[in-house]
Amino acid sequence: MESLIQNTNTKKIYIIMIVLFILLLLILFLIMIISRQSQPPIPPEGSTANPSITGSLLSTTPSVTSDPNAPVATPPDRTGGLDPQFTQEEQTLIEQERGLKRRLPYVTADFELSYNYDTDRFEVRLIGTRETFLQWLSTTYPAIDPERFTYLN
Repeated sequence: MESLIQNTNTKKIYIIMIVLFILLLLILFLIMIISRQSQPPIPPEGSTANPSITGSLLSTTPSVTSDPNAPVATPPDRTGGLDPQFTQEEQTLIEQERGLKRRLPYVTADFELSYNYDTDRFEVRLIGTRETFLQWLSTTYPAIDPERFTYLN
């Protein structure tokens, strides 16, 4: 008797699962049908479903003609910002510092040069004498002030 009750309960569970599965399939089928109806139909091959623009439509666009009496807008000479004006000495100094920075790190038998961006100064590690370095500096980069250099030893 007990196996009969279990058997009928198992059958009920299987029937409920099958019914739920069928309902799920029906719902998915309905969603597919509804989504296909909302999309525009695809025209068959060889069909001219997309009309092209004719010449009459193109000719109705207004043309832009210039009025000879209309004021002409000219761009301003200046934007309001001041362009920096450097003297020749300042320009030479800027170019020499830029040129020296491009060559760094610079290593010779008498000194090693680097640049410290935190302090905005050149750093010199002397191997020889300071006079040798200063002579090289005055010959090679005469516009750069020796005070721009920090000596590390």
